[in-house]
Amino acid sequence: MGVPEANDAAQQTGGPEEPIDPGTSRPAWPWWVGGGVVVIAIVVATAMLLRSDGDEPATTSASSASTTSSLTTTTTRPASSTADGSGSPTSGASASTTTAANPLPGAATTPVSTPVPVMSAAPLRDVRVAAQSGYDRVVFEFEGDRLPGYAVAYVDGPVTADPSGEPVDLGGAEALSVRMEPASGVVQTADEARESYTGPDRAAGPPGGVVTEVVRTGDFEAVANWVVATRTRAPFRITTLTGPPRLVIDVRNG
Repeated sequence: MGVPEANDAAQQTGGPEEPIDPGTSRPAWPWWVGGGVVVIAIVVATAMLLRSDGDEPATTSASSASTTSSLTTTTTRPASSTADGSGSPTSGASASTTTAANPLPGAATTPVSTPVPVMSAAPLRDVRVAAQSGYDRVVFEFEGDRLPGYAVAYVDGPVTADPSGEPVDLGGAEALSVRMEPASGVVQTADEARESYTGPDRAAGPPGGVVTEVVRTGDFEAVANWVVATRTRAPFRITTLTGPPRLVIDVRNG
């Protein structure tokens, strides 16, 4: 081989390699050397192209799958949380089935009550009605830090006012009675009587909901009576909350 042999000769004689004259050109490489370089370049380029064609779709597909999974989780988990109130992760199919079939787990039409505690009358502060996903919610909010006893049950009409006994007109086919004791919308003190509840005696239900209205039917001798008028005798669920104390009645809509 031309160039290596010249280098070997210079090393054997110990003499320095002759400088190259700027005016003279180096000997040309044999044709097969240049051809070999071209062939190697083509082989390397082809291999890189084949590898690129195999990796890029896989990477893109994995990225797409990851994005889809994230969107699915984000979409379905709120449905699960709304359905059972726990916020625990649930698969999309399970969450959809639970929400559609039973938006209010534990609801029933049977009476619910607690014993009457020994305490002064809990001052009723607010009454609210709102639509939720699959049910209507009625909230009785109190001052202080304790809830009164309560008894919630569907009653047959006619509904009467306490203590007058006069019939009360309701804008609904069914009456869900809410009796709270000891409780009152008026706070009695040694010097005066103060109204803790200053809202209306009737609160309209949400449009299209199962609750048509909530009506105050009595506030006498530390017993507060309200009626939740509904379109049907729908299952309901009772929960209590603190800070401030609240009695919550959820009535299934549908």
